[in-house]
Amino acid sequence: ANGLGNLTSRIMKMAETHLSEPVRINHSFHGTLKSCFESFEIQKAMNHVWTEISELDGKIQSTEPFKLVKTDPEKGRALITELVEKLIHIGHSLAFVMPETSKKILSLIDENKTPQTPLFSRID
Repeated sequence: ANGLGNLTSRIMKMAETHLSEPVRINHSFHGTLKSCFESFEIQKAMNHVWTEISELDGKIQSTEPFKLVKTDPEKGRALITELVEKLIHIGHSLAFVMPETSKKILSLIDENKTPQTPLFSRID
């Protein structure tokens, strides 16, 4: 939960700050995820989604778009757009098992806004 919430916040903060409008794509499932959903292998599908979350977090760490946008604004905005597109895919992928979280993520993207509250409540 923390990984997904932090990832969403990081990406949407960059998008809200550096993109003038929301990112829009036509989303469709393909490849591994599509075959998992078609064969009702939900655990395998979610493992795939969490791998995508981890890879996306790694991409932010390795490419540092928050720095790139300052030195090369065009490349930085292109990278941030790519990150949002991947977050859209993750948002749609979660719809089957985490529908409320999926709606929150996709709504933030549609509004090009940073979350004002955490995606998940803290459990003490």
